[in-house]
Amino acid sequence: MSNDEGTEIGVMNAGEHRLPGLGSLPRRGNFPGTRRIAPVLSVGMGLAAFQQFVDINIIFYFDEILWKAAGATGEWASRINVLTGLVNILATIPAIMIIDRIGRKPSVLAGSVGMTLALGSMAAVFAGTGVGHDGKPALNHMAAVAGLTAANLYIVAFAVSCGPVMWVLLGEMFPNEIRGAALAISGAINWLANFTVTVTFLPLLKGSG
Repeated sequence: MSNDEGTEIGVMNAGEHRLPGLGSLPRRGNFPGTRRIAPVLSVGMGLAAFQQFVDINIIFYFDEILWKAAGATGEWASRINVLTGLVNILATIPAIMIIDRIGRKPSVLAGSVGMTLALGSMAAVFAGTGVGHDGKPALNHMAAVAGLTAANLYIVAFAVSCGPVMWVLLGEMFPNEIRGAALAISGAINWLANFTVTVTFLPLLKGSG
């Protein structure tokens, strides 16, 4: 190993042992890669927000409410809630195993297509369903099975793509000099998007009822 390589590794290790903070984000003019880092940070923040704006947590947080609104009994709504959580856990396992084989970008793109198709199928199921006397969708058995299947396929598509891959990308895409601060900002954006989606769902649901 050359002296230059040893010096570079030493500088990187020293950077890793410094406590990260917002001050580690380089200001324009005092860091040679500033112009390259700004787009990377923007992409990281966008990925963090996108993961929540696909509305996956609406399924997890309000699953029982959604299926009751679709006409399911309280008992069946609770069972579906357990099922969707189990599907999410099981689908994450193969994602961990194949992420290095097929790559990050193909995983996210394939998952995004899968989520779009699954949500489109759900929308088609409910759009073609009549409304009962109680104002709730009157799903027949076939429509209920189709809607439940589409919902779980949506969860599978998320669990093998945007769910785990987003966190892997955030851990890999930032330079050492800003990794701590950039991860903190991206994580904050992720939770802010989660909060926004969560607090707006029930008003939207009531407004559509």
